[in-house]
Amino acid sequence: MGLQAIGDRARMAFDVADGVYVAYVTHGSVAARSGLPRDVVILRIGGESVLTLDAARQALATAAEQGDPVLLRVKRRDGIEAFFEVDVPENE
Repeated sequence: MGLQAIGDRARMAFDVADGVYVAYVTHGSVAARSGLPRDVVILRIGGESVLTLDAARQALATAAEQGDPVLLRVKRRDGIEAFFEVDVPENE
């Protein structure tokens, strides 16, 4: 999956203060098989709020190293929040 830091435009579009934007989800990837869509903002990884792109990448890398599934809380543009459990996050 392709992650990006959110800017002012995305903050307004998603009505969020912090998070990481999911620009794309690679077809056939672990994230895609988990149902994670593109064009959402990740708000939480596990029990931790996502404040920066680096922190999100580190949280995903740690989960991948441990082989633990990780729960992502995301927000869509329409304001709906959803949860996706990803078995082994990818660092792409």
